Parts: sequence; structure tokens; C-alpha cells
Amino acid sequence: MRFSLRSATILSPLLALPLVFAESVQYCRSGYSEGQVDFCMGIATYRNASAQASDVYLSMTVSRSSAHGWTAVGTGAEMAGSTMFIVYGDPSSGADPVLSIRTIDGHHQPRPLDLGTLPNVRILHAKWRQTPQRRHGDDHDYPIAPHGPATHIADIAVVCHGCAESVWHISPTTGSQSFIWAWNDRQKFSSYPLDVHLDMHRHHAGSGGYGTFYVDMAKSLAGDAVPSPPTIQPGVARLGTSDSPIGVLGLISSLRDRPLVKGHGFLMGLAFLVLFPLGVVLMRTPSGNPFKRHWRVQAAATVLAWMGTAAAAVMTGGKMPKTVHQWVGAAIALILGIQSVLGWRHHMVFLRLRRRTWISHGHIWLGRAAVAAGWVNVVTGLKISGHEGLGIGLVAALVVVEALGVGLWVWVAQQRAKKAQSGETEAHALMARGEGTEDYFAIESDDEFESDLEDGERKEVLPKQSTEVVDVKSQKKQ
Repeated sequence: MRFSLRSATILSPLLALPLVFAESVQYCRSGYSEGQVDFCMGIATYRNASAQASDVYLSMTVSRSSAHGWTAVGTGAEMAGSTMFIVYGDPSSGADPVLSIRTIDGHHQPRPLDLGTLPNVRILHAKWRQTPQRRHGDDHDYPIAPHGPATHIADIAVVCHGCAESVWHISPTTGSQSFIWAWNDRQKFSSYPLDVHLDMHRHHAGSGGYGTFYVDMAKSLAGDAVPSPPTIQPGVARLGTSDSPIGVLGLISSLRDRPLVKGHGFLMGLAFLVLFPLGVVLMRTPSGNPFKRHWRVQAAATVLAWMGTAAAAVMTGGKMPKTVHQWVGAAIALILGIQSVLGWRHHMVFLRLRRRTWISHGHIWLGRAAVAAGWVNVVTGLKISGHEGLGIGLVAALVVVEALGVGLWVWVAQQRAKKAQSGETEAHALMARGEGTEDYFAIESDDEFESDLEDGERKEVLPKQSTEVVDVKSQKKQ
């Protein structure tokens, strides 16, 4: 008997392995007391031989301390086509929390699914439970947080029998299945029907309002265990899940998710991190025809930026901007149009007057402001789209290095121009402005400038140039 008890003690963890496998996929975000989203989601998948499909059990816990707001988890990488599990309710009312299962075909108010038309989807459990409260004075030195500690937790469990792919649009074997989450902690409800209108989440990604995570669904397969919802393991943030695509195949697969968002980000990144700074550098490169290189590169960058703006307009349904990121993007698109006109007028006026005017200064400073705003919007766009930590830090560091590098290049060009004007060097001299101490921001020879003029304009410019040269020589002789 002694040997049997000892053997049972040793073998008991092994006998429990099937149940552990059923609880091996879990994703949690915590921080309710600091005003951040706080939920956990677990998934267990079982093979349904009779239906030749999979049964998917989903468990959720949502921390709350008031009747305000809602928390949601959804399948897929975006709202369109997602099956969303939205939890709300008043934990102090005595009523159970509400689980509203919804979907939508675009970025609009999600509509509740009729569970009568989805007989295989069942809500197994929806209850509030109180959280353990600390005794008064346990942490009297700890700063008071915006929300305070959570007082209740909503325990939710739902199952889809044999309909994982047809209804929930998830594959039970994929190694990197995308999910979305969102929350709103401010909305006040007068009642809690399944179709209650939901105020929008915050526009910040991460813990601010919404985000994306990835699940290794293959790890959720529970083998021959008795089908049941997974138990959320306290204190465990990630089990078979990640904030970024899992593995190389997951990364490749994620490129197909949210094509408009990623297309918008790619176009804006290419325009403001590569082409616009390159155009500034090429304008001050003393070889060839800098002006032509400048306007061609800037024109290409402008077209890409406008294409990115168009993608953003499609994403928002053509509505007026609501966030700072959107307003700055709209302003940049407008400025780029003004820049194109100012650049053309600057060039034509300079060819006639051989000095900068207010148009020249407007073009230069407006261009600098547009590029700086574009850099800021690229970084904030990464945050809004759900990127976190290292990725945003690397791009921000690139922006700082790029700003310093472009600034240094412009300063070197200015020093080169001053030396050319003082007679210390004659190679690739920059043409002086009216005051004789500043340079035109494009580097071209007289012949290259004159080749851009019509015959009539060329005849008008050349006598003026020769007169100015004679006057300078006569002054030197005096």
C-alpha cells in the first residue's frame, strides 16, 4: 500500500497532463489600477470527430470596479469580419455580466449575432466574483491610482461546437492566429441590452484603447481530455501567445492582415523616412544637376504621401479627422500641395532676380515643418497601429539620427557656400542671394539655370547679370 501511494503521488502530474494541455494557451494584460486594460483570455480546442471539425472553448476574465465601459476580444486582425466577445455590466447590481457576441463588415458599430442562427455557439458561464481586498493600511505609501483596485472580476466561458473556421474564422492548427482586443473605461450605460450602443474605444493602441495579439492554436489542442473551458492561470501573462507574429510563417502571414493599415504605414514611412530627406541631401550635393534631382525625388515622395493619405481616408470612411495623428496627416497633405506650387514659383523667381524672396523662405521653412511633422506622425502611427516597445524605439532613434544627419549635411553645404563666396574655393560655387551672404538652396551652374528658361526669358536675364558684374568690378577698382 505504501508503494502504491508513493507511485500515485509520482504519477499524478503525468496523469493530469491532458488537462494541462487544455489550459496551455493564455493571453493576459493587467494594469486596471493604473488606468490600463485588464483582461485574460484562454483557449482550448478539441477535435469533434462527429462533425469533422473542432470545438473551441474560450474563457475570459475582466477586471472591473464600476459599471462604466466595456472590454472586448475578437478574432482576426481587424474589426471587419471579426467575431467579437464584448463584456459589460454593473458588478454591484446583482445581475450577471453581459456577454454580447457581435460582428461587423467594416469600421462601424458592431451588430449582435443572433445566437438562434448559430445553434453551435453557447454561453456556458457569465458571473461576477469579488476580488480579495487588502486590509486598510497595507500599502499606505503606495500612490493612489486613477481607477483604484478592481473590486470584481467577470468570469466568462463560451463554446463553439464544430464551427471554429466557419463561424469564428480561426484555424485550429495555425501557429500564429491573430486576435484583437479593445476597451472603453468611460462609457456610462443606462441599461445593458445585448445590442446597446457602444462608445468608441480610445484612439491609442497598446493599453490606451486597442491592440493585437497572436495565438499558437496548435498548442491549444487538448488531445483526449474531457472537453471543458480552460482555467485562467493567475499570474501568467503569456502561454502560447505573443504580442507579435509567432515564427517566420506567422510574420509572413501577418503581412496579409490589415492591408490598408500596412499600406498606409509603408507609403508614409518610405516618403518621410527615405525620399524627403534624400531630396534635401541631393539639393545640396555639389555635382551634376542638383535641382533636377531634388524636384524629381520630392515629387515622387509627395505622390507616395498622397497615396498614403488616400489609404487613410478609406480606412476612416472619408470622415473628418478625429485624432491629433489624423489632423496632422491631413495638414501635411495640404502643405505638400502648397509646397509644390511654392517650389516652382521660387525657382522661376530666382532665375529672374538671382536672389531669394519670401516665396523662397516660405518653401524652405514650410518644407522643414512638413518633414518634421511627418517624422512625428510616423512614430505616433506605429503606436496607434499597435506596435510597442522596441520597434517604436528603433524608428524614433532612426528619426533622431536622420534629423541630425540632414542638419549636419545642410550646415556643411552652407560652410562650403561661404568659402566659395569668399574666394577660398571656386569649385561648385553656390550662387549668392541679394545680400551677397546667402545661397540659393539648389546648386546649379548658370548654363543649367538658363537651360530651364524660354528664349525670351534668357535674353532678359543675361544683360542684367552682365550689368551687375560690371558694377561689382568697377566698385572693386575704386
